[in-house]
Amino acid sequence: MAASQRKYENPKCEYTIEGATIRSDCTVKNKVTGTSMAPILGLSPFTSPFRAACALLGLTREDISGKAPVQTGKVLEERLIEFANERYHTLGEFIPAETIYGAREGDHDDWASDFEDPVFAGHVDGFVTKDDRTYVLEVKTSGNLESWANGVPEYYKLQVALYNLFTVQEDKAYVILGMVDAETHKDPYAWKLDDENVSVFELELSLEDTMEAVQKVTEWYNKYIMNGVTPEYDPTDPRDVEVFEFLCNLTEDVETIQSLIDQRMELRMEIERVESQIAPLKDREEILNKRIKEYMIAHEKDTLDGIGGVYYAVVTNTVRRSVDAQKLSKAGIDPEPYMTSKVSKSFTIKEKKVN
Repeated sequence: MAASQRKYENPKCEYTIEGATIRSDCTVKNKVTGTSMAPILGLSPFTSPFRAACALLGLTREDISGKAPVQTGKVLEERLIEFANERYHTLGEFIPAETIYGAREGDHDDWASDFEDPVFAGHVDGFVTKDDRTYVLEVKTSGNLESWANGVPEYYKLQVALYNLFTVQEDKAYVILGMVDAETHKDPYAWKLDDENVSVFELELSLEDTMEAVQKVTEWYNKYIMNGVTPEYDPTDPRDVEVFEFLCNLTEDVETIQSLIDQRMELRMEIERVESQIAPLKDREEILNKRIKEYMIAHEKDTLDGIGGVYYAVVTNTVRRSVDAQKLSKAGIDPEPYMTSKVSKSFTIKEKKVN
């Protein structure tokens, strides 16, 4: 039987686990990109400083190139820039990065950076030019419109600000947002761009604030990445735990895993033993439920208190409709005249709340 697909690629280097941290012996360190800024500073809703360090140290790499949102973004980027040139031409000329840097081929991680720096790297989506001035352009697609309610989210601002600092060093930049949904991911080529689902944000930037953020990230990079070690993982963060356990599992010897097989079966047998002991109790419970429910239905009672006044039984109506309305609608038939309802009684016992 084929092994299931793994989420992460194997580490590129040897490593050791030191308590809650991981130490890598990789001599080549990955650089910080715009998407790494927010995680390192603890401002990303998607990932964490520990996971960012693992990626920079070559310990984990998740291939997201095939994910639907990423594919959608690739397909729509050029179209969004063209749309912006048509609808927002008063802001300037929107120029795709390919026009400046040439075609980028192969794996995104293998692309040459658009600027030179010992710590930072990145790829700009494009630029906006007007009156002999040039501004950084970033293109995003998103289905989470709530995160854009107050403008460009902070974690994207950091990305744009970094690229602005290392390229044109202006006081503003532009972000194009394409608002997409699940249907768009199914066929991004069929997506119709209009004024309702495309927005352009003018993003004010402070070079001073950006340089302060860059300094903090550089200090973090020198403390951890240059020393080949991660910060401690957060055991309360499922994202950190997932990566930490992935790396821990790779270091396990086969005998340890074989012993877990025996432990697993011993646990299964204990569960079966306990289940067999409580089976008569569950049968008795079912008999009591049936007697109480039948009495309450026969006497048309919605609730009934126990003798002790601590617990009470409840019978509620559950309505089930039996016609597949979706199939009728797809066939062009109004489903409402064909809907039928079936009422059934559900039963439970609850504990009364004490004020």
